[in-house]
Amino acid sequence: MNRIECVVALVMLFRLSLPGQAPSTGSGKPAACFVERGAVRLSCPENWNIVDEYHDPYRDETIIGNFPRTPENHNRISGPGMAAITVSTLPKGYENLARWIWVGRKNAPDAIETRFDVFNQTAGRINVVCMTSPAMSGPTFASYFFQVGKFPLLLEIGYRARDPKKDEYRAAVRWMIEQAAPAY
Repeated sequence: MNRIECVVALVMLFRLSLPGQAPSTGSGKPAACFVERGAVRLSCPENWNIVDEYHDPYRDETIIGNFPRTPENHNRISGPGMAAITVSTLPKGYENLARWIWVGRKNAPDAIETRFDVFNQTAGRINVVCMTSPAMSGPTFASYFFQVGKFPLLLEIGYRARDPKKDEYRAAVRWMIEQAAPAY
């Protein structure tokens, strides 16, 4: 292996060891965070950051929030003015996106299902299946199933049903889908 190949390999290894770390902007302030899931890289919306990560055989997901993780809220991912987006990969044992969506329907039979297309900057048109919990008070969710290339993902946002910024939160998820790009 020549010197350039060695440096490239070290950079890639270093990058893989720091999932979700944001590059510096040069001003001392980090750029917006990102989440890498397999072959896809998703940028975090402005002022959102990684609040939790799980990596085990049954749960491989990253949770970003519009709030900083503190000792006082370490077990919370929702509350007044708080929203969290969970980024998940295809669970083991699910053969494809269609099966994942089918299971999603079975797990939330009262969810309201909508379908729409999003224009992604690198992949073009992406079909999205969204399942939203019925309107109520308290915590609510919207699950966005989609695929970038051959890689299925789920972005699930949780927030308070009566939060005045709920439309902003849902727009943030749509923006993430529009910005999703292959991870190299």
